[in-house]
Amino acid sequence: MVKVMMRIKSSSMYRKTLIPLGARGWPFIGETIDFVSCAYSDRPESFMDKRRRVYGKVFKSHIFGSPTIVSTDAEVSKFILQSDARLFVPSYPKSLTELMGKSSILLINGSLQRRIHGLIGAFFKSPHLKSQITRDMQSYVQESMAKWREDQPVFIQDETKNIAFQVLVKALISLDPGEEMELLKKQFQEFIAGLMSLPFKNIPGSQLYRSLQAKKKMVKLVQKIIQSKRDHGMISMVPG
Repeated sequence: MVKVMMRIKSSSMYRKTLIPLGARGWPFIGETIDFVSCAYSDRPESFMDKRRRVYGKVFKSHIFGSPTIVSTDAEVSKFILQSDARLFVPSYPKSLTELMGKSSILLINGSLQRRIHGLIGAFFKSPHLKSQITRDMQSYVQESMAKWREDQPVFIQDETKNIAFQVLVKALISLDPGEEMELLKKQFQEFIAGLMSLPFKNIPGSQLYRSLQAKKKMVKLVQKIIQSKRDHGMISMVPG
């Protein structure tokens, strides 16, 4: 079932617009704690199910610092997603926009978004790159399986995430598994942990603060890796 969250931009709009039934929860944090706790449980859909039974397929809430309209209705969600930013403009939690940046593909709309999607698609459709990704994936799967032991459990989701990360990093910056890859993965895991968190970016110790610090470390590490490859003639320079 498709679920869409629409964020209401201002309190005046929230008051004047005819909005669905629902609850706003606690001041500022709203229903964020309940939403996150359900997301990490064995029934992540329970947050939606509980409110859908009480308020209907479309209901209001307050998540990650923003008033939110949640749609669990397939037809409503389809209409919203196909509006091409004419009637509905995509909006995301403050934590996600802080981490991804204003120029992220998530935050642009219309023709520019389609153009960037096309460029990214063309990059990954390159026959040479597809061949390389296939070889790398096979190699990393074999390396992962070689470490499995009969007396130890194998967590397929974790193994799959690790292999996918290795393949993408190799495709994007030509980095092989090793110490730098592990350091990059550690910072990446800290980074994505803050994508759905309370927007306390200036409070040391908060998840968003830690994720922003991890992003800075990732950028520096990637710049260092790319510069090192350039210095050793491993990346061809394109004239400006």
